[in-house]
Parts: sequence; structure tokens; C-alpha cells
Amino acid sequence: QREAFAALLESLGQASSAEIRQVLDEREEVAPESGLDPEVVACVRQRIADAAALV
Repeated sequence: QREAFAALLESLGQASSAEIRQVLDEREEVAPESGLDPEVVACVRQRIADAAALV
């Protein structure tokens, strides 16, 4: 399985910064699942925003 996964990653290649930003901008925003801790949700959203700012 590791070899197949490594081959898949190799075949997909690298995304450019522009491609990453486009995907992040186009993603559908949905409400978090009710069982998730609001602090965790806020932390993950902040990490996504921080990562998007670096792209």
C-alpha cells in the first residue's frame, strides 16, 4: 500500500501556489458537525487562514 500511495503522489505532482489559492477560494463552506468542540473548529479555521495567507 505504501508503494501504491507513493506512486499516486508522484503521479499527481505538485500544485502551484495559484492552484492552491484557487482551490481554497472555491471550496464550499459548511457548518461543522455538532459533536465538534467549537474551540477546535476555531483553531482549524485559523490554521487554514494562516496557511492560505502564506500561499
